[in-house]
Amino acid sequence: MGEDKRMLRINKIPIFILRILIGIIFIIPGWQDITNPKFSADSFLTKVAYGPFQSFYAGMAGNPAVSLLVAWGLFLIGLCLLLGLLVKTASSLGIVMMLLFYLARFPPKHNLIEEHIVYAAVLFALIVFEAGKFIGIDKYLAKTKIVEKNKWFRLLL
Repeated sequence: MGEDKRMLRINKIPIFILRILIGIIFIIPGWQDITNPKFSADSFLTKVAYGPFQSFYAGMAGNPAVSLLVAWGLFLIGLCLLLGLLVKTASSLGIVMMLLFYLARFPPKHNLIEEHIVYAAVLFALIVFEAGKFIGIDKYLAKTKIVEKNKWFRLLL
C-alpha cells in the first residue's frame, strides 16, 4: 500500500513540472505586454491574422479592451498556474485563448499541429489530472468550508 501511494506521488511530479512550465510560458509575455506602454494587439489582428477568420480578428482591432484582455489574460493565467490557484478555471480560459490564437492563422502555413495546439493539450492535461492539488493552493482551497458547502466550486479548482 505504501508503494502505491509513493507511485501516485511520483506520477504527479511530471504534471507539476508541466504546470510550472506552461505557467512561465503564459506569465512572461503577459508581463512584457502589461509593462510595455506601447503594447497593442492591433498589428497582430490586422497584419498577422489570415485565413477564413481574418475579418473576425480584424474587427477587434482598435479596441483597447482586446489588448488588455490579451496582456492580463496571459499574465493572470500564468500566475494562477504557477501558484496552483484555480487551475481548472485558468486552464480552461487558457485553452480558449490558445484556440483563438490558433484560429487567427488557420490553416497554419507549416504544420497543422503548432505550439498553440500543444499548449492547449497541456492545459487540458492539467485539468484532467487536477494539477493544482499537488503543490498548489487548490489543495488547501478544496478543504475550506465554502468549497465543502458548495460542491460546484470544486469545478473551478
